[in-house]
Amino acid sequence: MRYFFLLLVLFFVSCGYPDIDTVPSFEKLKLTKQESIDLCNLSSNDKKEVEKCIESKDSK
Repeated sequence: MRYFFLLLVLFFVSCGYPDIDTVPSFEKLKLTKQESIDLCNLSSNDKKEVEKCIESKDSK
C-alpha cells in the first residue's frame, strides 16, 4: 500500500513540470567569442570544421 501512495505522489509531482512547447526560442541568443569556440569544439573534432564553424559564428 505504501508503494501505491508513493507512486501516486510521484505521479502528481511529475505532472507539475511544464510542457515541451514552453521551451523558449534561442534564435536571438548572442554568444560570446569563447562560447562560440566551445560550441564549435563540441560539435566537431576536425580542426578545419571547427575553424569554419567559428568563422560562421563570428560573421553573424
